[in-house]
Amino acid sequence: MRQTVRQTIKKTMRKYIILNLVLTISFVFLLFGCGQAPEPAFDYVEVEAEFDEAEEEPEAEPVADDDEFWEDEFDEEEAEERFPMEAAGIHGLISRVEVGDNAMYIFGSMHYGRPGWFPLHPAVEGAMRRSDAFVFETDITTAGQEAIAPRLLEYMLLPNMTLSEFLEEDVFHQMMSAVETYGVSYQAIRQFTPWVVNVFMAEIAYERAGITSDDGVDFYMLEFAQNYHLPILYLNSLEQEMDLAFNLTDEMQHYAALGIENIDVATAHVEMLVTAYETQDIPWLTTLIRESSTTGAAPNPLEEYLIDVILVQRSVLFGQEMIRLLEQTEEPTTFFVTMGIGHMVGDDHGNVLNVIQDAGFEVTTMWR
Repeated sequence: MRQTVRQTIKKTMRKYIILNLVLTISFVFLLFGCGQAPEPAFDYVEVEAEFDEAEEEPEAEPVADDDEFWEDEFDEEEAEERFPMEAAGIHGLISRVEVGDNAMYIFGSMHYGRPGWFPLHPAVEGAMRRSDAFVFETDITTAGQEAIAPRLLEYMLLPNMTLSEFLEEDVFHQMMSAVETYGVSYQAIRQFTPWVVNVFMAEIAYERAGITSDDGVDFYMLEFAQNYHLPILYLNSLEQEMDLAFNLTDEMQHYAALGIENIDVATAHVEMLVTAYETQDIPWLTTLIRESSTTGAAPNPLEEYLIDVILVQRSVLFGQEMIRLLEQTEEPTTFFVTMGIGHMVGDDHGNVLNVIQDAGFEVTTMWR
């Protein structure tokens, strides 16, 4: 069912507070920033008044324990029979690294998804069931998001001004020309930064394309870990992720305003990226993710920041933390790491697998 803009933005501010406003930015917003054909817009004051309302979610039913999946040797033939390839083709470049008695599976996710993606490729499902601890880019639990919400809200709002006052007149009109194709009024977004507006529009585009974070692969992994009461670890803190994603200069904010695309163009970009992930077309996925740096045109300051800091520098930090976990964990442990697929493609250190290999460790591909 199509949601109103009011519902979409409330949903973004509450449930997606870090996952989709930070992790998605890692690679998706290099390409686009848009959303779904919405209905009437809401008044900002109403958002602020309702922001702290708790939304009860039903407790997940425990996954039935299945001893056959906890055997040391995973029966791939049995897995293929149980999870047919035509219904479980997403492998996310699943790879394995071993250091002494410790092992680590590394899986590339997409933070939005469709119900039909699950179960995943047998190699992924088997790795999940052999793992002792699950690792994510940052804290994606409800408690973690709620804890950081007040500080995040400060980043989302323009200080003592509106968008029309913050942006040059020509930039403002260009941005609103694109925003209005979403059915979003100026009143609905007037107090948010251009980058946050860009994120809101992206949320709408994903919804229009039938892709939601409710079916995101990260949440699939998180639910599995929680149901089996397995340890959950993070490669970076929410505070650090938030500072990286939202602490933008005024110049970058202006480019964020100019980067908002017409709803139809944005949705087409979403569908291309999702289809590439859905079919595991890695060459096409790589091109889409690295498009800004491969077109030959000089990237603007926002693109440079997203590529150099949000993508490459974070991949290096992630790789270093993963190596630390492998080297310093004393009790033999198998980790399952879930990160955006954008951190696992490319020929430079924006690809975390290259970071690990260049540190002298062997990375084994599992999905072929």
